[in-house]
Amino acid sequence: MSVVQRQAFEDFAGCFAEAMLLVQRDGRVLAANAAAASLLGVDAENTGASFLRELVTDPPQAVERLLRECASGQGGSALAFDVAGESVAVAVQGSVLASTAAGAAPLILLRLTEGQAPGALDSLSRQLAALDAEVAQLRRLQDTLDATEAGARAIVDTAVDAIVTIDERGVIQSANVVVESMFGYTVSELVGRNVKVLMTSTDRDDHDHHLQRYLETGVKRIIGIGREVVARRKDGTLMPAELAVGEFFAGGERRFTGFIRDISDRKLMEERLRQREETLRVTLEQAPAGIVTMTLDGDILGVNRALCRVLGRSEAELVGRRFHDLCHADDVAACTDTATRLLRERVPSLEVGCRLSHRDGHDIVVHVYLAVVRDAFGDASSLIAQVVDRTEELRSAEEAREHRERLAQASRVMIMGEMAAGIAHEINQPLAAIATYSQACRRMLEAGRHDATDLLDALSEVGAQAERAGEVIRRLRALVKQGEVRRTAVAINDVVTEAIGLAHLDSRSPRAGLELDLEAALPSVEIDVVQIQQVLLNLIRNAVEATEEDFAEANLIAVRTRARAPDYVEVAVIDGGAGLSGDVADKLFEPFFTTKGSGMGMGLSISRSIISAHGGRLGFTRNEGRGTTFWFTLPSLVEEKRAAAR
Repeated sequence: MSVVQRQAFEDFAGCFAEAMLLVQRDGRVLAANAAAASLLGVDAENTGASFLRELVTDPPQAVERLLRECASGQGGSALAFDVAGESVAVAVQGSVLASTAAGAAPLILLRLTEGQAPGALDSLSRQLAALDAEVAQLRRLQDTLDATEAGARAIVDTAVDAIVTIDERGVIQSANVVVESMFGYTVSELVGRNVKVLMTSTDRDDHDHHLQRYLETGVKRIIGIGREVVARRKDGTLMPAELAVGEFFAGGERRFTGFIRDISDRKLMEERLRQREETLRVTLEQAPAGIVTMTLDGDILGVNRALCRVLGRSEAELVGRRFHDLCHADDVAACTDTATRLLRERVPSLEVGCRLSHRDGHDIVVHVYLAVVRDAFGDASSLIAQVVDRTEELRSAEEAREHRERLAQASRVMIMGEMAAGIAHEINQPLAAIATYSQACRRMLEAGRHDATDLLDALSEVGAQAERAGEVIRRLRALVKQGEVRRTAVAINDVVTEAIGLAHLDSRSPRAGLELDLEAALPSVEIDVVQIQQVLLNLIRNAVEATEEDFAEANLIAVRTRARAPDYVEVAVIDGGAGLSGDVADKLFEPFFTTKGSGMGMGLSISRSIISAHGGRLGFTRNEGRGTTFWFTLPSLVEEKRAAAR
């Protein structure tokens, strides 16, 4: 029996003159009022140490029967009690009281005297039952409170923030375990100390003033408002923290709870992000190429100095405008299509060439490299473009082209000089034939022979030889003529055949046989015929020189054409000479390198430049046995159409 229940029984039963005992079902006496103690001659304070059977002279069976009847609600009977050594008969009536706990034995109230109001004991039973229920409710409330407090403590201790509670004087009342790892203090070291121990010297001086002002005015300057502070650890080091303060009352006393979050990592990340942004800003600002950021619709968000310099405009003039407004009207569609493809196909970047308008009105040729900036969810948020001014590049390319043309023309003139003997022989033959037929006609006329048929035949031969000489001169004139590059679609086999005709003008070529191996039905190529013939003549003359010291079968020179995948044609010149040594092969295409006694060493270098300008390659391979094969490739019209479509 609890102390509360005992006290309640004694307070209530003491109001009655009738003797009362409170017993358990097993007969243990729990309490007795003053009347029962007087009747039985026992000490009311020590009754809890005895059993009912010890107070009576009746056999134990009689006591058990009485308790059983009372427990079952059947009333009671008479028992003989031992009072000062004498057996005294006492009428006993019992009532069962409700148990205070589930599964516990019921309590029985025994009335030992007669003469009281019939309902008094029933009222006592009801009041004791009500009191017992109230006590049970209080216990349940206490258990709930204990569970709630334990849950709250678990939440507080597992929070990521340090939680400190102080009173109105700033004295720490409680703290969670996070303060130990955050500040280096144990909880027991902090409780009872002023919260200023966690502050810097600057905040310490202001803390008491701020707290007192709030208590006096009630104006909240910190409470309910998060702010960043600098906290001090036990070892004296400082850390950036985020502080939020709440207010509550407990037992009529005001309390303040501070939630402290260590933001050192966040501050470090913010500083790194700031440095990165600053690095990016400086990089973009100092980049030699123009940089522009735009919305997905093409509205300019920002530009760097290089782009302002290229366009001759200030940043204020560019920001807010649409990028397409700066494009040439003919290039807007291409720029729009490129941006649309970039967003639709989710490729890293795309590029497009276009013309942008300078402030003074002229157009600038640029190359734009466009990329997408995506957010944390992978969605496109903006566009960034690198704008490369190609003005100087195109000017340099044009100058290089003109220089290459001058070199090529000079090379052709040099070839003409080296072929002078063969050219003279080729022209001298038709001129000699013209002179012969002219003299024959003159002699016939002088002799009075006026046979029209003979004269017409002779004059026809004169005309044919004149045309032959004119064709040689036409070819030579076309070879050395300097003019703009003109590319036309031709059959490569026709170009090779005509070049072989020119090669025969060389006085040395008859000493080496020229064999043609031309593949039929080759695709057409778009080339400058004169330049490609120049390359082929240069390779044939080199092959002749490689074989002119050997007059055996190995001196044969072959010119071959073949189709090469993907969509290229190849022209090869194969000689049977001694071949190339390793040192010579490494330097073969370098300008001014030559193995000849005379010459500038520019032939192969110029030839490679010409082939590269046509989109092809010039190279060589060593033959098995003897000789070398020099070859060059040219893109067919099929490949060029595909490239243009891409």
